Amino acid sequence: MWPTTLFEAILADADEGLSSVSGSKWAPLSEDYKKIKEKFSHNNKANLELTGALLDSLTTKQSGDSIEIGFFDADEVPIADGHNNFSGDSKLPLRQSIPKPGQNFRAGILRKWIGF
Repeated sequence: MWPTTLFEAILADADEGLSSVSGSKWAPLSEDYKKIKEKFSHNNKANLELTGALLDSLTTKQSGDSIEIGFFDADEVPIADGHNNFSGDSKLPLRQSIPKPGQNFRAGILRKWIGF
């Protein structure tokens, strides 16, 4: 069954360790980070959820006729940049959950939520 909102589709992909942009599986966590993550969240999956704050900060901004979806909380922006590598400077493994400018969501999301 499909998620009922675009947000739920992004969160479902993250929970499965999938990019909402490419649809590909994210690389597994490093052994060192796995140990750290298990202390905080009792799981060792690559799912963007250490404390929950990053995914909780996913929201929209409306400007005229356009709606932008993203991570706008100042505390979470550097973490979102690290995983999505919007700046191009991140050394973290790519775990892209939202498109960069010029990119789109994966085909299934486009068909279901955006009508392409």
